[in-house]
Amino acid sequence: MTIEAPATPRPKRRWWRQWWRTARDRFGAAARAFRGRVPERKPFTLKRLGDEFPEIDQLGERAPDAVDELATVYLRAQRFLDERDQVMVVMMIRDLVETCLRIQRPQGGADDPVTGLLAKRTAAVTEFVDEQADHTTRRHYAQGLYLGTAISVAVLAIVGLGAVGVINAFESLGGGKRLSGSDYFSLRDSLVCIGGGAAGAAVSVLLRLSNIERIDYKTITRRTAAYRIVLGWFFAAALLFLVKGGIVTLFTDPTSALLQTPLPQGQSAGELTAKSWFFWGGLGFLAGFNERWVPNIVTRSVSKKTASEPQGEETPARENR
Repeated sequence: MTIEAPATPRPKRRWWRQWWRTARDRFGAAARAFRGRVPERKPFTLKRLGDEFPEIDQLGERAPDAVDELATVYLRAQRFLDERDQVMVVMMIRDLVETCLRIQRPQGGADDPVTGLLAKRTAAVTEFVDEQADHTTRRHYAQGLYLGTAISVAVLAIVGLGAVGVINAFESLGGGKRLSGSDYFSLRDSLVCIGGGAAGAAVSVLLRLSNIERIDYKTITRRTAAYRIVLGWFFAAALLFLVKGGIVTLFTDPTSALLQTPLPQGQSAGELTAKSWFFWGGLGFLAGFNERWVPNIVTRSVSKKTASEPQGEETPARENR
């Protein structure tokens, strides 16, 4: 008698997994056919000066301090310069090394002219590296600001669409209507103000970069620009909450007049809508443009409110016994 083994159940295939794999393979094949063969990226490694110029060891015996300084500058150029500038640095160093090797070592303990020449030309290479690194960092930082502002607009648009869906879901759970007028204007003012904060932060940093002669290229990157954009978000959002909540009373929210029934005399709904849109965009721009302006506004508002409060009666003086 033959006993058949039970059939192994096949795992269920999810249709969406198969669709995703097919679409991914087709898209990848189309992208590779469009851009052609892309060379593999090699990991970033720094070359020593002796690896690029083996004859530098001969100069190291004659002027060790100058050669050490030149090696440090060469490493800095690989780290902070673009490829074209690195080629220029290599040509400058090669010309310097060849020139120094043609100079014969003096006899009788006289001063070696290679020492002075290396120090002078190394200072020129260092100045070139610093200038080009400064220009490269400024360009990368500005690109980070532009990219951060564009991403901010896209993120705010996505957040706005998601917020509309969430508000509608909560309203439907409570048995109410869909997005009301007050909810719409609150969401619109928030997005416009935060977007203005990102634009103000970008403009502020660009103006500061134009007024600074040299920047610290060793610490400033594209991520630093992203942090500044996010900081503009937070300052704009903070000022929005303070004005909307009535904590800061130096400004009057024009959207509140738009929600009144009837509307203020002499003003139409379209006029108030445009005014409130530009008001919150401008206020967010100012908050992101100058981060010191928001604390000053809060301080002035609190001091003004304290001064307007009635003072209590003074404590009567004690009677002389």
